[in-house]
Amino acid sequence: MPADGQTAFPPEIDPGIAAEPEPGYDGGALITASTLTLISSATGLVIGLLRSKLVAVLVGSKGVSILSNLNIYNAFAATAGTAFAGPGSTRAIAAARAEGRDERVDWLIRYSFLVPPAIGLLILTVTVVFAQQISGLVMGDTQYADLVAISAVAIPLTLLGASYAGVLQGFIRIGSLAKASIATTLVSLIVTVAFVLAFGLRGAIVATSIVALVQVGIFLLREPWVVRERRWRRRLSFDWAALHPVLQLGLASVALTVASTLVALLIRSDIVRVVGLEQNGVYQPVAAISDTYLELLISSTSFYLFPRLTELLSAGRRTDASAEVGHGLRVILAVTVVLLLLAIAFGEPIVVLLYSDQFRGAADPLAIQMTGNILKVVIWSASAALLPLGYYRAWLVLGLCHLAIKYFGTHLLLPGMGLDGVAVAYDLAWAFTFLAEGFLVVAVIKVGPRWHDWQRAIIAAALVVFTFGAHSLNHGLGMLAAVAALLAWLAVSRADLVDLARTLSGLARPRLQALRRGGGPGE
Repeated sequence: MPADGQTAFPPEIDPGIAAEPEPGYDGGALITASTLTLISSATGLVIGLLRSKLVAVLVGSKGVSILSNLNIYNAFAATAGTAFAGPGSTRAIAAARAEGRDERVDWLIRYSFLVPPAIGLLILTVTVVFAQQISGLVMGDTQYADLVAISAVAIPLTLLGASYAGVLQGFIRIGSLAKASIATTLVSLIVTVAFVLAFGLRGAIVATSIVALVQVGIFLLREPWVVRERRWRRRLSFDWAALHPVLQLGLASVALTVASTLVALLIRSDIVRVVGLEQNGVYQPVAAISDTYLELLISSTSFYLFPRLTELLSAGRRTDASAEVGHGLRVILAVTVVLLLLAIAFGEPIVVLLYSDQFRGAADPLAIQMTGNILKVVIWSASAALLPLGYYRAWLVLGLCHLAIKYFGTHLLLPGMGLDGVAVAYDLAWAFTFLAEGFLVVAVIKVGPRWHDWQRAIIAAALVVFTFGAHSLNHGLGMLAAVAALLAWLAVSRADLVDLARTLSGLARPRLQALRRGGGPGE
């Protein structure tokens, strides 16, 4: 148990977000949490795109390609740390909280802070020692060894930040995480641009470590209780009962992450081999907009749902869990369908605006890939109960099948279709995942969206496919179709959008009033 005067729990709980479950389902907490995370995600999306454009202009497509491959290696290496904590630790903390097991919560927090960063330091050491070999493997040339070594400094810092974030997520401290994310994103823009201007490509790599360190500092300032209220001098004894579920999900997650990173590297190697290094750089806007930035928005609901569903299902409240999943699906569709329609029909001006004219060739594969993303959005939300219910093996097997289809599809289609073939393979992989996980959700676990939620998803998919079809015939026609589809979607999802707008207004109103009160006499 925590020491006298200490507690494993935070001194206060985010209103309406992290309170203990009340009888009956109330979607207000989901809307509030989703709105906060959407604000954070939207900020990250806008600033991330702006940062990408500035970096692309300053270092060119070749520099973007080098940064992309270094980031992939770092993500690949860091998975060794997340194998021992990661989402498994978050789930275990949420479950222990629901069961009122304070001692286990305290142990899990100390474990999460000590083990993953220690593994990160070991990875950093190995990377520095074998930098030349790693450079040859990742970059195809040993001349980038110094860049590989410099970029690896971010690995232990990133793992420490991830551990802090995972603990806060386990407590459903969504508001604090959202604010910390916004602050980190703003710092990342300033630091990255400043270092690129001063030191070029090398500066962009150094900035990654600085941003990771700043994120940890922000967490310490906002949520000091996580670190302060631990008995760090007490030896971290081996607790198999607490560690077993952490390792189960952690190892499944790391296996999938490693496979995903390898597939990403293999796909990029194929692109370089078949169509050249410059085309690999051109594909980066497709990957960034379609994968990285869209996932920021998708995760706005799953980030809350993962610990929340763990609590509900641990308490046997399957009906409430199903309602949460369906509500989450409607909320995330309300936001992401708008972006899908715009990206499909207006991809070329968007790519040129966000990057440069040098990346214009990314527009067509972006439209193809964003069309398949409607399946990604639906199944990402609909299958949110898989991990809270412990379906780790099914999640892992389906994920590996998804990656296999993506890679072999790319390998077969790239020579004849170019970058369009990569996008088609991506869509085929998500079509498989949609069918397989959809069957699992509906027929097996039966904790998923209700029929009216699936109807909303069908309408969304029809509008996206309609827009892409018109765009394929004629780009001007596609723009008109996107506007019509957008108006139709706004009419269909107006209730969810109104809820989001009302919640956003409610969150902003107290802060605006506080600013007015502090603005001087008479205000």
